[in-house]
Amino acid sequence: MIDQIAVASEEQSATTGEIAGKIHHVSEVASETNAMMQKSAEAFSQFSQVVEQIYGTVGKFSVGNYHDQIKAYAKELHDGVQQVIAEALQRGSISEADLFDRAYKPYPQKTEPPKFTTRFDSFFDRAVSPLQESIVNRDSNVLYAICFDDKAYVPTHNQRYCKPLTGNPELDRNNNRTKRIFSDHTGSRCASNLEGILLQTYRRDTGEILNDISLPIYINGRHWGGIRIGYKAPCSSVVNL
Repeated sequence: MIDQIAVASEEQSATTGEIAGKIHHVSEVASETNAMMQKSAEAFSQFSQVVEQIYGTVGKFSVGNYHDQIKAYAKELHDGVQQVIAEALQRGSISEADLFDRAYKPYPQKTEPPKFTTRFDSFFDRAVSPLQESIVNRDSNVLYAICFDDKAYVPTHNQRYCKPLTGNPELDRNNNRTKRIFSDHTGSRCASNLEGILLQTYRRDTGEILNDISLPIYINGRHWGGIRIGYKAPCSSVVNL
């Protein structure tokens, strides 16, 4: 029996050593895979930046595809919003101090993600929303056309995303997206963009892959925020570009 126990112990020890060796091998492979994924992520990030720079340069010219149409929408919304704001300031229906209010107050109803109100969001609900709806309702490829401030806060989303709150976070995240701060990578880059056209491609938190084109808005020479248009580009347009 002692001999049998000794043999079994030796076999168990050998098996344990073999398992340990395999675990070590798996660990090494996982470490190598992780390093490769990090390098791939870095390469993709650099590639994305290069593509965005190319898009930014191309955006200054007409290249004869669907992106030109989106740029026209963006300019129309940008110019319309700036005109509405300028007229409101001239009439005194809103002040510059109100427009630059960044004291975001929690929304009366608790939501996830959280919503906020400001001293200017009701003005956008009333005066800017029709301009946004005019763009988003004329093209089925356009999913949103909105304004945002320099902190990525969206005072008024499109009506299709302003459905009544249900208390269900999953439903409300998709159907009621107004008065939120979109501080993801794409939203933050839009908010910090001080130049001209910025074109990004990203995965929305609803799962859709979209192109996002944005332009900054200045009020009396001061950067306020900008406009964003999210759209699905036809495959042929992407290939042609």
